[in-house]
Amino acid sequence: MAIKQAICYSLPCNQKKQDIKDSAGAIIGSDLFFGYAKGAIQENVNTAKQTLQNSYYDTAITAQNMQTQMAILERVARFSNPFQNIRYALNTAKVSADSAGKNDALSQALTANAHRENLQNNFWANVFGGANIIGQNSGALYGVNAGYDRALGVHFVGGYMSYAYSTIKDTNITQNSNNLQFGGYARLVFGKNEVDIKAFGQVAITKQNRYVVSTQNEADFARGFVGVSGAYGYIFTPHKMFVAKPLIGLNLYYNHTPKYSENGDLALEINAINSVNMSLDFGADLRGYWNVDSFFYITPKFEQYVLAKGSDFVSSFVGSPTTFSISSTPLLKTYFQVIVGVDIGIYQGLAITLSAGVKQIIAGKIQDKNETFVSGNVGVKYRF
Repeated sequence: MAIKQAICYSLPCNQKKQDIKDSAGAIIGSDLFFGYAKGAIQENVNTAKQTLQNSYYDTAITAQNMQTQMAILERVARFSNPFQNIRYALNTAKVSADSAGKNDALSQALTANAHRENLQNNFWANVFGGANIIGQNSGALYGVNAGYDRALGVHFVGGYMSYAYSTIKDTNITQNSNNLQFGGYARLVFGKNEVDIKAFGQVAITKQNRYVVSTQNEADFARGFVGVSGAYGYIFTPHKMFVAKPLIGLNLYYNHTPKYSENGDLALEINAINSVNMSLDFGADLRGYWNVDSFFYITPKFEQYVLAKGSDFVSSFVGSPTTFSISSTPLLKTYFQVIVGVDIGIYQGLAITLSAGVKQIIAGKIQDKNETFVSGNVGVKYRF
């Protein structure tokens, strides 16, 4: 990172530095300022770097996106259940023409399991909780997802909303946020080719505490996010009840943090920060089915960021016209993620859903800090 201090343009450098001291001194008192100045400047730089990186790679959005991925994976895995297809029942029931009318298995498959054709409307909901570990600090995430989807011929579309309360802790910064996400998803099927699409928007109402030289500086602001993801996979069926699908995917994200001012002894006024990220997914989708309402799925993948570009961090001490800026070329992160889940049928049309996921950074660590996200959810699904 290169620090660019807009200090010495219109006035001599010494005068400008004195102006900064005077401005900060008006906030915290001149006696304290000269004692803390060196440490305060360095810690402001360090926390500014953290704020900038948090705006590029927002931890709260990463955690909540894993939750919605878990929910949507369950939905599309259920849609792709071969027991729900009349054609599958007709093609796999081993009966002859003269015994077809007497075969209980075929009769049950045709009358009870042809849900794509007869039971198209699905409501679902789940509650979730998880933890995030950044360096030596840990935070939490919990909330609820709910949605509706239905089959459109061989394709599948749906929408959802998600609420999460998250706490994020870093070395000198903590953030508590209420996150509301709305989105849509679809699976398009072309023979053995499957294309999955997701689009979402999110607002994160955030309360931030930044700690500098034993002082606490608070700020409240609302961040905005939008994202689009797509994945393609080709189905292999080593067994008629098991699906193995290698997949590749593309993710695009836009983050916006508005201009905001802190309250505190070393408060900053921080300009808006915008960032654009792009990442690629490489993984597999593994699914096994027992009946129309019971199945499992495992989805391991690598996510490689190939673009992370955003605004510089531009700020000033509150009450001072003098600004300083920090520019950054973010490291391109690499994550490994695995999600596992199971659906257990209880009664016709009603099922319990369970899933868990882990996301771990393996390259591109910021300031050599570890990042681990762990999550789980339990939910119900009803179709009619």
